[in-house]
Amino acid sequence: MPGNILVDENGRPLQKGPVILNIIYVETSAKDIQWTTAWQNGKKYSVSTTRITELPFEVGRKKINNGKIVLSPAPGNKLWVLRLEPEEGAKGPSIKTKNGEIILEGRYEGRKFFRKINDQTELYVPPSV
Repeated sequence: MPGNILVDENGRPLQKGPVILNIIYVETSAKDIQWTTAWQNGKKYSVSTTRITELPFEVGRKKINNGKIVLSPAPGNKLWVLRLEPEEGAKGPSIKTKNGEIILEGRYEGRKFFRKINDQTELYVPPSV
Protein backbone atom coordinates (compact mmCIF):
# COMPACT_ATOMS: atom_id res chain seq x y z
CA MET A 1 0.00 0.00 0.00
CA PRO A 2 1.44 3.40 -0.86
CA GLY A 3 2.92 5.26 2.09
CA ASN A 4 3.51 2.24 4.34
CA ILE A 5 7.09 1.50 5.34
CA LEU A 6 8.13 -1.78 6.95
CA VAL A 7 10.02 -1.05 10.20
CA ASP A 8 11.78 -3.08 12.88
CA GLU A 9 10.72 -3.14 16.55
CA ASN A 10 12.60 0.15 17.14
CA GLY A 11 10.83 1.95 14.29
CA ARG A 12 13.81 1.91 11.91
CA PRO A 13 13.00 1.25 8.23
CA LEU A 14 13.97 -2.28 7.15
CA GLN A 15 14.40 -1.45 3.48
CA LYS A 16 15.64 1.65 1.74
CA GLY A 17 14.18 2.66 -1.58
CA PRO A 18 11.06 1.57 -3.43
CA VAL A 19 9.63 -1.93 -3.31
CA ILE A 20 8.90 -3.38 -6.73
CA LEU A 21 6.21 -6.02 -6.93
CA ASN A 22 6.46 -8.23 -10.01
CA ILE A 23 3.11 -9.59 -11.16
CA ILE A 24 2.90 -11.42 -14.47
CA TYR A 25 -0.26 -12.28 -16.39
CA VAL A 26 -0.05 -15.39 -18.56
CA GLU A 27 -2.53 -16.81 -21.05
CA THR A 28 -2.27 -20.57 -21.67
CA SER A 29 -4.10 -23.21 -23.63
CA ALA A 30 -2.98 -25.93 -21.20
CA LYS A 31 -4.33 -26.15 -17.68
CA ASP A 32 -1.61 -28.16 -15.99
CA ILE A 33 1.41 -25.88 -16.39
CA GLN A 34 3.24 -25.44 -13.09
CA TRP A 35 5.27 -22.22 -12.80
CA THR A 36 8.01 -22.81 -10.24
CA THR A 37 10.80 -20.23 -10.32
CA ALA A 38 11.74 -16.87 -11.82
CA TRP A 39 14.96 -14.85 -12.13
CA GLN A 40 15.54 -11.14 -12.61
CA ASN A 41 18.75 -9.12 -12.23
CA GLY A 42 20.58 -11.98 -10.48
CA LYS A 43 17.78 -12.61 -7.96
CA LYS A 44 15.77 -15.80 -7.66
CA TYR A 45 12.01 -15.73 -7.00
CA SER A 46 9.41 -18.33 -6.10
CA VAL A 47 6.19 -18.15 -8.09
CA SER A 48 2.65 -18.35 -6.72
CA THR A 49 -0.04 -18.95 -9.32
CA THR A 50 -3.75 -18.08 -9.30
CA ARG A 51 -6.23 -18.66 -12.10
CA ILE A 52 -8.34 -15.63 -13.05
CA THR A 53 -11.92 -16.68 -13.70
CA GLU A 54 -13.81 -13.35 -13.79
CA LEU A 55 -13.27 -12.15 -17.35
CA PRO A 56 -12.52 -9.77 -18.89
CA PHE A 57 -10.00 -8.85 -16.18
CA GLU A 58 -9.06 -5.22 -15.53
CA VAL A 59 -5.39 -5.11 -14.46
CA GLY A 60 -5.17 -1.36 -13.84
CA ARG A 61 -3.81 1.68 -15.69
CA LYS A 62 -0.44 2.26 -17.33
CA LYS A 63 1.77 4.72 -15.46
CA ILE A 64 3.11 6.27 -18.66
CA ASN A 65 -0.23 7.35 -20.20
CA ASN A 66 -3.01 6.26 -17.80
CA GLY A 67 -4.33 3.83 -20.44
CA LYS A 68 -6.59 1.10 -19.10
CA ILE A 69 -5.28 -2.50 -19.28
CA VAL A 70 -7.96 -5.17 -19.72
CA LEU A 71 -7.13 -8.83 -20.42
CA SER A 72 -9.41 -11.36 -22.14
CA PRO A 73 -7.98 -14.75 -23.13
CA ALA A 74 -8.88 -16.38 -26.43
CA PRO A 75 -11.82 -18.81 -26.33
CA GLY A 76 -10.78 -22.02 -24.53
CA ASN A 77 -7.62 -20.47 -23.05
CA LYS A 78 -6.99 -19.69 -19.40
CA LEU A 79 -5.63 -16.55 -17.75
CA TRP A 80 -3.25 -16.76 -14.79
CA VAL A 81 -1.63 -14.26 -12.46
CA LEU A 82 1.90 -15.12 -11.31
CA ARG A 83 3.26 -13.35 -8.22
CA LEU A 84 7.02 -13.34 -7.78
CA GLU A 85 8.32 -13.54 -4.19
CA PRO A 86 12.06 -13.03 -3.55
CA GLU A 87 13.85 -16.10 -2.19
CA GLU A 88 16.21 -14.65 0.41
CA GLY A 89 19.44 -16.62 0.68
CA ALA A 90 18.35 -18.89 -2.19
CA LYS A 91 20.79 -21.67 -3.04
CA GLY A 92 21.36 -23.25 -6.38
CA PRO A 93 22.34 -21.90 -9.77
CA SER A 94 21.25 -18.46 -10.82
CA ILE A 95 20.19 -17.84 -14.38
CA LYS A 96 21.77 -14.77 -15.91
CA THR A 97 19.30 -12.25 -17.26
CA LYS A 98 19.68 -9.08 -19.26
CA ASN A 99 18.84 -5.82 -17.47
CA GLY A 100 15.13 -5.88 -16.57
CA GLU A 101 14.45 -9.22 -18.28
CA ILE A 102 12.54 -11.90 -16.36
CA ILE A 103 13.03 -15.62 -16.97
CA LEU A 104 10.22 -17.96 -15.87
CA GLU A 105 10.73 -21.67 -15.24
CA GLY A 106 7.80 -24.02 -15.53
CA ARG A 107 6.89 -27.67 -15.91
CA TYR A 108 4.48 -29.17 -18.38
CA GLU A 109 3.83 -32.91 -18.72
CA GLY A 110 6.91 -33.61 -16.57
CA ARG A 111 9.30 -31.49 -18.65
CA LYS A 112 11.01 -28.30 -17.57
CA PHE A 113 10.83 -25.25 -19.85
CA PHE A 114 11.79 -21.56 -19.72
CA ARG A 115 10.10 -18.37 -21.00
CA LYS A 116 11.66 -14.93 -21.31
CA ILE A 117 9.73 -11.77 -20.53
CA ASN A 118 11.31 -8.69 -22.07
CA ASP A 119 8.44 -6.21 -22.07
CA GLN A 120 7.09 -4.94 -18.78
CA THR A 121 4.45 -2.32 -18.05
CA GLU A 122 4.60 -0.22 -14.91
CA LEU A 123 1.17 0.42 -13.43
CA TYR A 124 -0.09 3.69 -12.02
CA VAL A 125 -0.11 3.77 -8.21
CA PRO A 126 -2.12 6.46 -6.43
CA PRO A 127 0.00 8.93 -4.43
CA SER A 128 0.50 8.07 -0.78
CA VAL A 129 -1.39 10.13 1.75
